[in-house]
Amino acid sequence: MMNTTEQSTEHFRKILWDRLQRLDTHSGTGNTEFHTVTERLTIQIAFNRLDNNEYNKCIKCNGIIAATRLFANPTALTCDDCDLGKTA
Repeated sequence: MMNTTEQSTEHFRKILWDRLQRLDTHSGTGNTEFHTVTERLTIQIAFNRLDNNEYNKCIKCNGIIAATRLFANPTALTCDDCDLGKTA
C-alpha cells in the first residue's frame, strides 16, 4: 500500500503525463512551435523534480509549494510567496 506522499507523487505524475498527451494530441492545431517546446520543457522539469523528490520545493526560497498551487499549476517552480514577490 502506498503512503500519502507516494499517492501524491503518482497523482501529479498522472496529471503531467495527461498534459503531455494532450500536447501531443493538439500538436499542429495552431499551437506555435515555441509554445509546444516550452510546455514540453516545463513538463520534463516537473518530472525531473518528482524523480528527485524536489517537486514541492520552491526553487527560490526552498520552502514548500502548497499542494493547492501544484493542483492549479502542476509545473509551478515557486511557492505563492515567492511568486508574489513576498520573500527576499
